[in-house]
This record gives sequence, structure tokens and C-alpha cells, in this order.
Amino acid sequence: GCRLTSSMCSSGKKTRIAGTEVLLSEPDSPSGIVFLLPGSIISVSEYESTRKVLLEQRRVVISFFMNVLTTSHDDFAHAVRDIYSEYTAQGRAFGHYGVVGHSVGAKVGLLLAAKHDPSRIGTVLALDPVDEVPVEFTNADQFAPNLTLERAAAEGTTIQITFAAATPGRPFGIGAAHNARAVH
Repeated sequence: GCRLTSSMCSSGKKTRIAGTEVLLSEPDSPSGIVFLLPGSIISVSEYESTRKVLLEQRRVVISFFMNVLTTSHDDFAHAVRDIYSEYTAQGRAFGHYGVVGHSVGAKVGLLLAAKHDPSRIGTVLALDPVDEVPVEFTNADQFAPNLTLERAAAEGTTIQITFAAATPGRPFGIGAAHNARAVH
């Protein structure tokens, strides 16, 4: 699989943009840009079929490995914002960008829409977002108000959130209080 250890992967190349090692896939005559953000500690190669569909839609696809044991969710959101800024500064203007994120990658997409880059993000597809460590969207604590997606909605961002049914014995199962059903 492609864990960004070789310079070429099946449908992209490893490169560094804005200080982050990414897998960059560029179709002929691109019509947009999408960040494909995996779950924590999951190889970007696990999302190869999604990457191929996005490329067929003529989207530039940028992904990177996310190790949440060493980097915060906000830092990943800053990285996406900075990568987009540097990539488009090279004469590749797309206006808005999209995010397809899974698990922690989905939460990063929601953070971009809520507070880090709401004016430039056009679409977020959040697949089973995990709102933990820290809890930001599903916080019932009166001392830590929830982030909301209202600003993104005002900017015209399209957001789709999915969730999987609970699976007994799932080692990384997320309780209903902090999964996609609780995000507003």
C-alpha cells in the first residue's frame, strides 16, 4: 500500500506542499480540488477507490497521513488550509475546495467549515466523524460551548454527514453522544 514511503503511488505522487508530505493526484484539465482525509493512523492507500472516483470527476486529490497521537485536529485543519493556499498560489485557481474525510479526517473537514476556512471550503463529506479528544461539536458541558456549522451554512458550504450503526465489540466504537448523530 501507499503510506507515502515511495515517490510514486498508484494514482499520485508523493510531494511536499506547505511543509506537509502529501499524495498529490492531478488529472488532465482539472475542474476542482478535493482533500481526501483518512481516519487516524490509516494509510491513504485504503481510500484508493475513492481517489479514483474523484480523479474520474477531474478533481485534483490531495491526501496525507494523519497521526492524531502527535498532532492536534486543529493543526491538521491548518495544514489543509495552508496546502490549499500554497497549491493555488502556483497559478491553479479553483475558488472553493472540497473535503472527503473519514473518522478524524471527517472532523477535520468539519473544523475547516466551522472555524478554520469557511469562506473557501465548498463541500464537506464527513464519513463517520469522531468528535473526541477534544470534544468540540458535541459538548454538553456548559463551560465549553459547541462549535456549530452555522457560519459554513451562511457561506454556502454543502455539508453531508454520515454515520455507521453501532457495532458491538467495536474496539474504537464512539458513543452516540460524540458521533455524527450528535453534530449540528
